[in-house]
Amino acid sequence: DDAVDLGGGLVPSQGGVDFFVVKLSPTGSLVWGKVFGGPGDDLARRLAVSAMGEVLVAGAFFGSLELGVAPLVSAGLSDGFVLRLDASTGDLVRAERFGDEEAQAIAGLAVDGAGDVVVAGSFSGTIDFGGGELTAAGVGDAFVAKRSSAGAHRWSARFGLGGDAQWVDVALTPSGDAVVGGDFDGAVDLGSGPLASNGRDVMLVELDGASGAPQIGRVVAGAGRQEVTALAVDGSGHLALSGRNLGTVDFGGGVLAATNFVVTTSASGEHVWSRAFGTTDAAFEDVTFDAAGGVVVVGSLDGSIDFGGGAIATTSRDAIVVRFHQSGAHLWSHAFGAGGSERAQAVAVDTQGRIVVAGSFTQAVDFGGGVIGVAGASDLFFLQLAP
Repeated sequence: DDAVDLGGGLVPSQGGVDFFVVKLSPTGSLVWGKVFGGPGDDLARRLAVSAMGEVLVAGAFFGSLELGVAPLVSAGLSDGFVLRLDASTGDLVRAERFGDEEAQAIAGLAVDGAGDVVVAGSFSGTIDFGGGELTAAGVGDAFVAKRSSAGAHRWSARFGLGGDAQWVDVALTPSGDAVVGGDFDGAVDLGSGPLASNGRDVMLVELDGASGAPQIGRVVAGAGRQEVTALAVDGSGHLALSGRNLGTVDFGGGVLAATNFVVTTSASGEHVWSRAFGTTDAAFEDVTFDAAGGVVVVGSLDGSIDFGGGAIATTSRDAIVVRFHQSGAHLWSHAFGAGGSERAQAVAVDTQGRIVVAGSFTQAVDFGGGVIGVAGASDLFFLQLAP
């Protein structure tokens, strides 16, 4: 909200919370930047890049979303959206809206080698991706849908049996299947019949890339409340999952009681390793695989945690980056902050194996290359770390 400068001067918010998309060169210089918004709150939740370099952005918006051409207009409360932007200029290629007069939101986004897009999220009421209306059975249901690069419906599916279910993230396997992670209370059917929760539980399903038919579905029923924050799939089909645990949970490697978990499984869904750390003073927000099959997780910490290399202590909320070996052993962990509130919110690994982190900060901070100041109440940072 307020205003943002992407290199061409301040651009004010159009009312509530707006979002922007920037493309940076490998050295961190600005290639292009675009701002999107309207009078209500407009929230970008996920970003993906196609094989042709097009940038896809998905999330939810309230009211109208100004795009520089005809706006998208919500049918009611919040609607889901997908934007496709030109690789070279950031100009809009296509904009799509999904929803009815109730609430819908896209939380997960992935794109395959042909440019087809898979989205996942939650909805109440109805939502139609082109294959007919999906109707929620409970307070909120979860959806997954695949659409072609030209915007044609491939398949779509609903999950939920009267409770509250949401998909949080989606990733694609090397064969093009969609792996989706989320959480629910009540009951869901992931392809083999109803599965009941024990509080709020983690759910995972792999869907056939061509048909959307469930291949492997699993509920991890812990005590208390467990929530998914992100997932990733590597080139061998292994899964990494991050989330939050307010209770106890066993992913297959023994009971975990700490608040923030990281889990990996094989391509067939078998447990490889799982670890949990800290209390509510920390949060894991995103996860990815590195080039060696290890796992990198990012988030924030306000307190002290030992990830395996000795305690990291902060005096305020700092951004954290933690890297694990493919065996689950700790490789290194870092905290970045200077008395304000710093959060690492997204992570990726580039083609050179370098770790790229994005997040926010509220006071001047040194990430290792000199102090970076802030121009407003909260600014955005991009951080590149060596392999």
